[in-house]
Amino acid sequence: MRLDKAFRVILNSPIFPHMTVERPTDRSVRFGAQDESHLRVFIIKASANDCNNLCKELQSRIQIIERQQPSSNVNTTVNNNTITSNSLSTQNSTNRIRKRSHSNSDSDTPESTNDISKKSKIIDGYRDESNQTSDEDSVESIKTGEQETNN
Repeated sequence: MRLDKAFRVILNSPIFPHMTVERPTDRSVRFGAQDESHLRVFIIKASANDCNNLCKELQSRIQIIERQQPSSNVNTTVNNNTITSNSLSTQNSTNRIRKRSHSNSDSDTPESTNDISKKSKIIDGYRDESNQTSDEDSVESIKTGEQETNN
């Protein structure tokens, strides 16, 4: 929306507990928010009165959200996550799927890339043991099928 040669931008981002809201100057508000699944720092510049109102409103809503989250709920969530991660690691070991390490060399590329070498590290060595055919067997069967159609 354009108004008096100035742009008004509305940021549609959820407010979360422990969100940082600062006033670096009297005419700006700086806060961290999630944008496209990344945490980013945003600076809103406006009049001193608008910045004051925005900062107060954000801080009051953050406090409301923090009060609504009991500390016991956070502890049970952490316990559930450790139980889930332990069960996943045992499932992965039975299927012989290696979990991806979180080092910089493995996580530099996004999941949507077509780099097969990075993707092959995740499922390295996973083969169905009931199917004992190798890639060479299937190539030979294709060649034999081609020879039969040529004759």
